[in-house]
Amino acid sequence: NRTSFTVTSAVDSKIRKSSATEDYNFEDVVVWTLTITNGGPNKATGVVVTDVLPEGLIYLRDDSGGKYDVTTGSLYIGDLDVGETRIINIYTIVNKTGEITNNANVTSNEYDINLTNNHDDASINVPPTSDLEIIKIVNSTSPNYNDLVKWTLIVRNNGPDVAHDVVARDVIPESLIWISNDGNYNHNSGVWNIGTLDVGRE
Repeated sequence: NRTSFTVTSAVDSKIRKSSATEDYNFEDVVVWTLTITNGGPNKATGVVVTDVLPEGLIYLRDDSGGKYDVTTGSLYIGDLDVGETRIINIYTIVNKTGEITNNANVTSNEYDINLTNNHDDASINVPPTSDLEIIKIVNSTSPNYNDLVKWTLIVRNNGPDVAHDVVARDVIPESLIWISNDGNYNHNSGVWNIGTLDVGRE
């Protein structure tokens, strides 16, 4: 007697996710590269990658030809022959500091003989960042000789993180005679030691 059975198609869908470096600054452009490969032994059909962008990344564009849906994170690859590789790049802008991890997963219609390589992630590190703004105003733009003029300096931290060891410099020119000041300002050196400045504070 002979027993017959059918072996369904099997594939080894693999994905690798990477970026050029692990270190980026706030508002840098990061290119995430997805490398999708079918290790066989059969042709893979209906291959789909899922890559939902995490908080801290703003989508810019991609080179999938319209096959990537940034809302759902779904990227349709289609069919992959044995040994065939597709490479897709997703461009994002960094909008958060700290560590940002981006995950990706690949599936196909066929039985996958190795699920350990169907997922990959890549992380970037973004150092603390602050956007300091300084505004200088004067109480009179057309004073007379020997008039008292009041100069006001406003320093603001626009974030996204707390600013430490903040120092402003305002050297008084020879045509002005210092009288007095508020705060920790040294009129001889022109240095104003502000210290720590929270986000949105001035």
